[in-house]
Amino acid sequence: MNGEIIGNIMIGLIAPIIIFSLAVFVFFKPKQRNVANNAAGFLLIMLSILMSGAPNFSAPGDIANNEIYKLIAVLAGLFGTAICAYVAFKDQSNSKT
Repeated sequence: MNGEIIGNIMIGLIAPIIIFSLAVFVFFKPKQRNVANNAAGFLLIMLSILMSGAPNFSAPGDIANNEIYKLIAVLAGLFGTAICAYVAFKDQSNSKT
């Protein structure tokens, strides 16, 4: 295997799987629910950024150039932003000031 193939596999498959696994792990953390939800949202936004940039570094036939891959990237970003916004608005509505 040459370095380009290994890099495409790392940025196209392994890194998104690791970041998604971290987001799921943090989301189900029972203590400090708001912090865990906010961290999961930011991890999903980071996943979206990584997956959106991956097609720029991949060869024409790789998985990162697939339309479904790009759709998952957009949905991860939207879902992460929605989680962060929900936590922020929930905290703001619960504040006493």
